[in-house]
Amino acid sequence: MKIDCEGCEYEVLMRRPQTLNGCTIAQSCDQLNYLYFQFSEIRFELKFVSAYVICMRKEISVVIVTHNRQKDVMELIKSLLDQTLKPFEIILINDESSPPLNVDYEDEKLKIIRFNKEIGISKARNYGIKISQGDYIAFIDDDAVADANWLKEIQKGIRIGAEVLGSPIKPIFKVPPPKWWNEKDFGAYAGIGNRGRIRGCNMIISKKVFEKIGLFRTEISRYKGKLFSGEDEDLVGRAIYKGYRVLFLPKAIVYHKVPPQRMTLRYILKWEYFFMENL
Repeated sequence: MKIDCEGCEYEVLMRRPQTLNGCTIAQSCDQLNYLYFQFSEIRFELKFVSAYVICMRKEISVVIVTHNRQKDVMELIKSLLDQTLKPFEIILINDESSPPLNVDYEDEKLKIIRFNKEIGISKARNYGIKISQGDYIAFIDDDAVADANWLKEIQKGIRIGAEVLGSPIKPIFKVPPPKWWNEKDFGAYAGIGNRGRIRGCNMIISKKVFEKIGLFRTEISRYKGKLFSGEDEDLVGRAIYKGYRVLFLPKAIVYHKVPPQRMTLRYILKWEYFFMENL
């Protein structure tokens, strides 16, 4: 059964019981709240009531902030243009790259913004949020590559009502890790992987959430060589506190390149120092 809600097409899927007896079809998008998520320490459990409503399609804007990563960002853009589900738009924000960024792709979905003075990842992402036209905004780092089905898997989570989404971040090591390296023990300190946490390298958020809780906090952002940042986890924490539906999608994978210097004790100790300094 399909209904129209303020011009949006929805499909009503039935669960026990198999009729809509006793259920009222909502008259607005805000009232279509038949689905909720229960958070647990190790997973998000999806629970159904007698009927729920699935949005047929939401548009996704992808926001990328890049700084001095010409080759990496070109590989990322190619992975986005080759998606099985195409993005509504790709907003590439060039945060004072030197030499200037040279984009080889010409595509109507690709919008390029250049800042002549470095402003940092949070301010740049906030600008991308403000100019985006999609219903949801997907963030991915400029040294990452998206799996071909990344946006397709994200859309599945959006269709069941999730408002904040995250997915696995799998490392691509440019050189073999040292023998003492253990991702479980050191990965977080080197910014590698996410182990079920929602991180800025692979984060998708409804634009309505930003309208209610605000944008990324710029005072805890990575900027001009600063290692520690926490604007992504801060944002997710604010969304959870306000009761927004959060979902971790195991198949919407992003691959993140890991340079050799991140797998050194010097880097890990430096990162830990920044972390303790910013507690």
